[in-house]
Amino acid sequence: MLTHIATILSALCLLIGSFFVVCGGIGALRFPDFFSRLHAGSITDSLGGGLILLGLIFLAGASLVSVKLLLIIAVVGLTSPTASHALAKAALHGKLIPIGAPNDIPLVGNEARTPNLSNIPQASFDTASKQQAATTPVFDGEVLTHENSDSKDHVD
Repeated sequence: MLTHIATILSALCLLIGSFFVVCGGIGALRFPDFFSRLHAGSITDSLGGGLILLGLIFLAGASLVSVKLLLIIAVVGLTSPTASHALAKAALHGKLIPIGAPNDIPLVGNEARTPNLSNIPQASFDTASKQQAATTPVFDGEVLTHENSDSKDHVD
């Protein structure tokens, strides 16, 4: 009777863990930015791997193998979230901005994520954009042009 319960618990843990691993793999491929993909990878590592190892513990029974598997769960449970946090912190430090993040959250070192543009008068935006357009070449198919000049230079 006890072996049947252990087998059922093992099968449940293995199935749920496999589900999280598959979902994390799909998420790592389909999510749009680094931080979302990092989240999918950390879920795969921590939750999926942990449940699979727990299912293996139920299959192994009370033995030295179970103790080793518990140690593996403990090591992965400590290192995977720590590594994910360190990667996310390094990405923020490198000024990688998450998609959909609010502009008022500072980056590492209290540097502004993006400049607060609400205090700058609109006229300075127009002047800056005109100055940039005068110096920025635009590639239009085979012709490289400056937006405010009439001459066209052919690019080979």
